[in-house]
Amino acid sequence: MMPTNKLLTSLLLLITLQTYSPLNYADAKPENILNVVIHVSHSGKRIYQAAINYARHIRNRHGDSANIAIVANGPGIGFLNSKNTYVSKIKGLFNTGVTFSACNATIQKLKAEKKPIPIIDGVEIVPAGILKVLELQQQGYLYLQP
Repeated sequence: MMPTNKLLTSLLLLITLQTYSPLNYADAKPENILNVVIHVSHSGKRIYQAAINYARHIRNRHGDSANIAIVANGPGIGFLNSKNTYVSKIKGLFNTGVTFSACNATIQKLKAEKKPIPIIDGVEIVPAGILKVLELQQQGYLYLQP
């Protein structure tokens, strides 16, 4: 038998998934814009590739009826390093309308530690990555974290 807290959590999740229309792919129409923020706050090849895959899958399924923003901060800032192996994939996503933001607080911290990283051209530098994520969520963006 499932504990009450787990049962309640499962029921709430089920109700949310059934009633939140952007998640109901069968009802997706061009006028139903899907807004998604992918938050890259950890480093690693699997995380970086997952962020790229999430964006690609959403774009492939929803086309132009999806607004996709990827925000990197903390250890995840390396994802937007102009010298990493994902630059061509990231630029490919740029070409499909995916936006990218890098946390200036993290960039400045790395500079102060004498570990600066070059950020990919075209990436928006925002004061604080986590605040950008919160602002997008306030605007109705769904949150994903690889």
